[in-house]
Amino acid sequence: RITSKGGIKTWDKGPNNQGKLFSCEMIDAEGTELRATFFRDAVDNFYDMLQQDQVFTFSGGQVKMANKQYNTTNNDYEVTFGGHAEVVPVANDASIKKISLNPIPIATLDPSSMTHADILGAVSEFSDIQEFTSKAGRPLSKVDLTIADNSGSSVRVAFWGDKGHQIHEML
Repeated sequence: RITSKGGIKTWDKGPNNQGKLFSCEMIDAEGTELRATFFRDAVDNFYDMLQQDQVFTFSGGQVKMANKQYNTTNNDYEVTFGGHAEVVPVANDASIKKISLNPIPIATLDPSSMTHADILGAVSEFSDIQEFTSKAGRPLSKVDLTIADNSGSSVRVAFWGDKGHQIHEML
């Protein structure tokens, strides 16, 4: 089951090094989370097909060690797919979770030792959408939320780009 899907990203590092990619996170029937990244032709073939909460089977990918800079799953591995990948939609399977969470109290967060964490709390403050320009001249936007939980602590979380706009619309 697809649990989240990011947007298409492109790169151009010269005439022989151009391309595009997108990533998604999925969960299987045993509750194992996995990140998958689709490159070049696989983007054209599967981006529109793969939708959040839908169930698929995948083949033709390459398993590799997870790059924890980009991978927020609790899995040490991830899969990449190129032009030879096969993705087949299958009937919804109610036994496959829609999300897997392992929440921790906000009071125990240690930014120096973790890259991501699941938290459960309530939004206690939120900002308007902030629009600005990066040093490289790209337009950027973000929304800041303060989330508090029953540990008596709170944390500020920034949502960038389209995700920030989506969050702001829900508040």
